[in-house]
Amino acid sequence: MRIEDVRIGMKETELRAALGAPYRVQLAGASMVYRWQDAHKDADACQWLRVRLRRIRGQAMAHAVVDQVEGRCNGKAISMP
Repeated sequence: MRIEDVRIGMKETELRAALGAPYRVQLAGASMVYRWQDAHKDADACQWLRVRLRRIRGQAMAHAVVDQVEGRCNGKAISMP
C-alpha cells in the first residue's frame, strides 16, 4: 500500500493500483467502499485503510472518485474529508 499516492478525487482504477492487494470492496448505492489491511483479522491489523468512492451520475463505477479516506499507516492516523 502506498498511502502517499491516495488522494481525494482520484479515480477507482488509480486507487486499485495504489492500494495493491489484498483489499475488499463493498457496494452501497451511489458509493463504494474499499478496505485494505495488513492482517486477516481486524483485531490484528496494524495498518488499515477505508476509502469511500462516490459514483458520478450517469457514469460507470470505473469512473467513481475518492470522496473520503480514513485509516492508520506507519503508526500515523490518516483522515481526509
